Amino acid sequence: MADSKKCVVVGGCTVDFLVRPLNALGDKTYAEILQVCPGGGGRNVALGLRKMGLDVTILASVGNDAFGDMIVDELRKANVHTRFVQRVSALTGFSLIDSSTGRIISVRGANQSLHLPAGLEYEAYDAVYLGSVPPEFQRAFCKDFRCEKPLFINPGPQQILGAKEDLLELIRRAWIVQMNLKEARLFFACEESAREVADKLVALGPYCAVVTQGSQGAWAVTEDHDPIYQPPLPANSIDPTACGDAFAAGLFAGLAKGLPLDQALAIGAANAASVAEHYGAAGFLSFDEAMHRADLSVVEVL
Repeated sequence: MADSKKCVVVGGCTVDFLVRPLNALGDKTYAEILQVCPGGGGRNVALGLRKMGLDVTILASVGNDAFGDMIVDELRKANVHTRFVQRVSALTGFSLIDSSTGRIISVRGANQSLHLPAGLEYEAYDAVYLGSVPPEFQRAFCKDFRCEKPLFINPGPQQILGAKEDLLELIRRAWIVQMNLKEARLFFACEESAREVADKLVALGPYCAVVTQGSQGAWAVTEDHDPIYQPPLPANSIDPTACGDAFAAGLFAGLAKGLPLDQALAIGAANAASVAEHYGAAGFLSFDEAMHRADLSVVEVL
């Protein structure tokens, strides 16, 4: 992966409404809008990788509406290739995010219409990133993706609950699998620690399993190296939205640029710390900025 610079990102695109609840009167809760901006795991990782200097193509589905225009315009301005962005009649997906709790109400909308496009040749890319997608798409992707290109998987609850057998097959063939602790516990129906579920994930066949746990850092376990604990970097955190996506983008970019796993994890932590200091899915770092910020990190090999 040292010379890898060209990747395709598959995942969701939404418009995020970040709100702060003010008061409740009867059955109604009043809130103020802090920010309205594009989001979604696919969009977040695509922009994060592009900011770090990779050549990025995105496969996603948005509506033929103003929100869809907002997302596509932002991606194009960032020089993300959008030839595989599908425009459909359904409403563009959106999320209502409670800034006080981090809880998200997600309306998937057009994301549920995502399908495999004609003309997508995985062999043309150096690596493929598969984020949160509908179970039906994951099933089709599992049958379609048969090349040897590195696959980075960061699945969402839909895939874990709705298409587990296909997900198991993709994990077996993956280069990197990343899950947050809550999703990993859901996947294994257990309450074990991040380190323990990372061990379980890597035993399924991928080269590396990474389990993130927010402000408690992340564990990475590989088939041929000692487990690595990546602590969180200091940050003036105001919003956890998209921190997991920022971590994934930094980790992916670091490995694509030839860094060893411990340094790539630190790049992911630096990117996540920066995003945590912004409202919404914003604050993604360039590679040089992440390298500078990662100097604050202490990586422990156990």
